[in-house]
Amino acid sequence: MSWNLLAVHARWRCAWPRVRTMLVAAAAFGVMSADGASTLTYRTSWIGNTYGGAVDAHGQHQWVQNAIEAIAATPDGTVLTNTPWDEAGGELGAWRDAHVTYGMATHGWGNSGGDAIAVNRRYIYAGASIDNEGGGLVGRGDYPDKGRYWVGVSRRKIGNIAEGAPFPGGRGNVGTAVARSFLIVNEVSGGGDAVVRGLAASDETLYVADMYTNQIRTFDAETMQAGPSWDANRPGALALAPDGTLWAIVDVPHVSAPTTAGAPGSGSSVQTRTDAQTGARAAQRPRLEHFSVTGTVLRDAVPLPDDAVPVSIAFDAKGRLLVADDGPRQQVLIYAKGAGGWQADGELGEARGILGGTQGLPGPQRFNGLTSVAADVRGNVYVAMNGRGPRAIGFDNGGVGDGAVLEGYGPDGKRLFSHQGLMFVDGADVDRGDVSADGNTLSVFTGTWHVELDLSKTSPGTEWRAAGFTADRFKYPGDPLYHVLRSERGMPMVRRIDGKRFVFYTDMFSQYLKIYRFDAAHDGEIAIPSGLVSARPIAWPPERPEHSGWIWRDTNGDGTVAAGEIAQAGMETWVSCWYVDARGDIWEGLGDRGAWRYRVQGLDRVGNPRYDYAHMNSYAIPAPFTRIARIVYVPESDTMYLSGASAAYPWDEHDWNGAGKLIARYDHWSTHPVLRYTIPVENWVPNTSSIEGIAQEGDYVFAVERVGGAVRVYDANTGSPVGELKPGPEVGALSGMIDVPMPVTAYRRANGEYLVFVEEDNMGKVIMYRWTPGPHAS
Repeated sequence: MSWNLLAVHARWRCAWPRVRTMLVAAAAFGVMSADGASTLTYRTSWIGNTYGGAVDAHGQHQWVQNAIEAIAATPDGTVLTNTPWDEAGGELGAWRDAHVTYGMATHGWGNSGGDAIAVNRRYIYAGASIDNEGGGLVGRGDYPDKGRYWVGVSRRKIGNIAEGAPFPGGRGNVGTAVARSFLIVNEVSGGGDAVVRGLAASDETLYVADMYTNQIRTFDAETMQAGPSWDANRPGALALAPDGTLWAIVDVPHVSAPTTAGAPGSGSSVQTRTDAQTGARAAQRPRLEHFSVTGTVLRDAVPLPDDAVPVSIAFDAKGRLLVADDGPRQQVLIYAKGAGGWQADGELGEARGILGGTQGLPGPQRFNGLTSVAADVRGNVYVAMNGRGPRAIGFDNGGVGDGAVLEGYGPDGKRLFSHQGLMFVDGADVDRGDVSADGNTLSVFTGTWHVELDLSKTSPGTEWRAAGFTADRFKYPGDPLYHVLRSERGMPMVRRIDGKRFVFYTDMFSQYLKIYRFDAAHDGEIAIPSGLVSARPIAWPPERPEHSGWIWRDTNGDGTVAAGEIAQAGMETWVSCWYVDARGDIWEGLGDRGAWRYRVQGLDRVGNPRYDYAHMNSYAIPAPFTRIARIVYVPESDTMYLSGASAAYPWDEHDWNGAGKLIARYDHWSTHPVLRYTIPVENWVPNTSSIEGIAQEGDYVFAVERVGGAVRVYDANTGSPVGELKPGPEVGALSGMIDVPMPVTAYRRANGEYLVFVEEDNMGKVIMYRWTPGPHAS
């Protein structure tokens, strides 16, 4: 299958419509939900986003977008942001004086944001796309035909980014607030990536970088009628100079669309990266080109460093050229024009950004995957980052997964604000080996972030801070993060083996398990690729076997797969789930064929955990199960918790990624399993949703509902219902749809408080419930 950006986005909005999933407001205390359950008293908090999604005084939800690909600034310092995809539909954002000035959905069904944005005195011009949701928008207004999509520019009113500024000939979204305000630049079918990568606007003219036709095109800024155009090779970001001439980044790297092998849940996928994105030296780097207003190339060279990767350009209040360099330097390079031409005039940002000094340590001017730069007349400079730089042409990641960060800096270089939206399709797990003596400070790991919690704080959303970014695309370009499905690390399980920290990640479709180690002395906060267990062939890396499951262990310690480091299983299997227990043993659920257990054999000389097929145990499905969907094993007590299907509670083939309709506990699992109880999850009252994942901690079992994200709490000893945790007003009383195999984890503090973490993609965070149980019968 060949995916283009819009096709993938349409698939996400249709198949997993988290954007429109809302709950009735539920207070973060006193929730009574299940027959025989107690009223639970708890607090709702969150990690990973500056804002939790609560509703402000104007009735607007506040959150930082999943990603930020482009920014522009008005003279008064309002910063406008654009991204191809935000799960809550807020692809456009507006910020003023370090605060959200608009926080609601700006894009409806069939609409996606984009990779460029510009502003003049009257309008906002935002790169955008419109498709037909697979034909589902027939009769709903002005949309392209099935199988085709429009790419172009959405014009919005400068005072309200959610309101369109229509014009004669404008298209799209009839019957909505943005009707007839879309300029079609190209209409294409699937298989290509035609989105606009650069915009600039004066009060008279809109400039559009049309990479699809290798042109820079102009339009009247008011009537939106087409003007002259001229050739430019793969044009990207644009900027208008104070003298009215136009600067452009050209020769932007191109990659092909992702290649796939099989459909979600039954096959595998790989995505191709560019050299510039993974950190290696590109054969042809993007460069700057200067044009007159009529398109004449001006010989006006800017002395960029040889290793620079320019991704965005702007002019500051002094007329200096700002160049966002997403190469190894990770700086905003500043150039001033003198009698001898353009000369370097300093830079904003520490050399190597977040990967300099202590690698992965965040802080002011420690940039991380620059995507865009802008400036206002007050001398302030604004930068946007996403952990890996702009989305490559033909590559659908939208920048999501590694963390959207928007920062402002004053004329003196001091940071004015930092807005963070660090999580998407992301879980969280506590490192039980990194907890302070008083129990108030502890480490949590997500997909690509190390988060430190200070639980002495009680105001929702204040307990967390970003302590480390755990990926280094320049040193470890072979990290599976940059190559395998959806280009995200996945759901974390933090484990200690021989006292050393490791993080294991299972992906959205349970195709493989990734393993990472740490070496703080040499790599700071970076998680070093250590191993991977794949139950069946996937399309990456080139060294993988074609017709077998396999295990990779990084025996030479370079973080890259080599042919001699792979062991073949000799067979391939379909996997329903993964789990890593507290001792480091890997459990692989095989659906209707039972489970496998890979026993860890200690650490090798590099520090990788050792797994092999010689030390693998096979387990048959225990009665009454006919299919295993989730596994949680407690080695200290030899207790197994399973979820899945039975003859009485059959498997729903349409719910292929669900946790099933039955939860059970088995004692003495390794010797003579004894079934202690079963929990038919449909017996919960009210029966509102299927279960997506389970966790066990202390005296309780936690099961999260797919629709709405409510967490059911059961007594781990008896299986009886205890109560329910639901998103409170602190997070807008809502959660997006839960659709990953390990969306919930839990941790019991020494003081008896439980922390329960739940994936929440709608507004880019992880919800954290803080619950101290009262007395209950066991």
